[in-house]
Amino acid sequence: MTLASEIKLIFAGTKTFLAKAEAEFVKLFGKAPSVLQAASTFVTFATPMVIGVEALLAPEAEPETLVILGAIKTDLAALGAAAQSEATASTAGQALTNLQTNLPALLAVGEVKNPATVSKITEAVTAIGGELNAFAAAFKSWLASLNPASAT
Repeated sequence: MTLASEIKLIFAGTKTFLAKAEAEFVKLFGKAPSVLQAASTFVTFATPMVIGVEALLAPEAEPETLVILGAIKTDLAALGAAAQSEATASTAGQALTNLQTNLPALLAVGEVKNPATVSKITEAVTAIGGELNAFAAAFKSWLASLNPASAT
């Protein structure tokens, strides 16, 4: 099974992966997961795809792409580490903002020339980006509610 077909299976239907995970969480625990639990779920979802993209690249041919990919991996690690409590939530928010910048940059660099590889990277970025955008709004709203003065 290819990465693309696995991504399509995950996203069959209209719900995002995080929405499906939330529904299962509610079934198990009778309540929705916290925003911090959702952040952890997002990191768990995105990290293997980023590692899969990295495996497609040739270091000598796509050095700038690998630098951006390294930044994305760092952002995911920072988000996962910081999304542990309200005390570190602002750091998680910054990692989320960095991801929203770095993820599209992976496609914009244009270093990868093999059309099949570009297609696989595009599918992974689209899948991760869709989840990121769905999650980021909720996370940033929650973050603003922790410190209303910073939201103005």
